[in-house]
Amino acid sequence: MNKDYSVTLKPSEDLDGAMCETEESVKGRICHLFGFTSEHLSMQEGFLESAKIAGTRYFAYTSVHFTANGIGWSTDFKNLVREPVLDEH
Repeated sequence: MNKDYSVTLKPSEDLDGAMCETEESVKGRICHLFGFTSEHLSMQEGFLESAKIAGTRYFAYTSVHFTANGIGWSTDFKNLVREPVLDEH
């Protein structure tokens, strides 16, 4: 499987104008890596890491908890783990 993918960033008011990965970008990475479809994904919680490049701070998700068709999952974009506690009832 091809693990190359793009990350989409936009300015974030919550992070003082720093560039932050969009929710659509995170969903796209999950779909690309694990075969889900974005219309069935719902992000529950995500963890960001940052880097400063040429004076601008950039944030990208390093792990995410989400549901797909009501079933809970988490990923660090290397591994996919089932998370029953996130299941929608």
